[in-house]
Amino acid sequence: MSLEKAEITEHSIVIVGTFSPESYHPIWFERTGLIPIEEVESANIKFVSPTVTAFSLQWMRVEVTNDRFVIISDQAAYFEQIRDVANGFLQITPHSPVKALGLNYSWHVELEDDDKVFEFWSSLINEPILTPKFNDYGMHTFQIKEQKENSDEGYFLYRI
Repeated sequence: MSLEKAEITEHSIVIVGTFSPESYHPIWFERTGLIPIEEVESANIKFVSPTVTAFSLQWMRVEVTNDRFVIISDQAAYFEQIRDVANGFLQITPHSPVKALGLNYSWHVELEDDDKVFEFWSSLINEPILTPKFNDYGMHTFQIKEQKENSDEGYFLYRI
């Protein structure tokens, strides 16, 4: 089993700190040189308020709250670009206190049966994508989602 067979891959960068969401309208990203004006003009703006700003471009989503700045992309061609936007953000806003930075990678893999699930999880820890990057590593969380019996709605989520 390999992560190369993943159906969806998503990368996100999460910066935890203290922010003023209303300041981070897409126009701010254009004025600071982080995003070209052509892309800002086509931005899908969901919210710009004192508590949350959320917008998306064709290749990334940005979500800013009072304590979190998140950039997400599900397009592999843009993973380095979201890194550059996050790095530029940190360089331009040194006055914003940062408490933590997270680099998150998500994969969605469809597995046919229980044997494939266990094969996947046992092989994941030896995945070539992960092993060169970490010296001391192990599985942190294992989740199984089960549809409720006799119900079209709802499920059980087991987290180990």
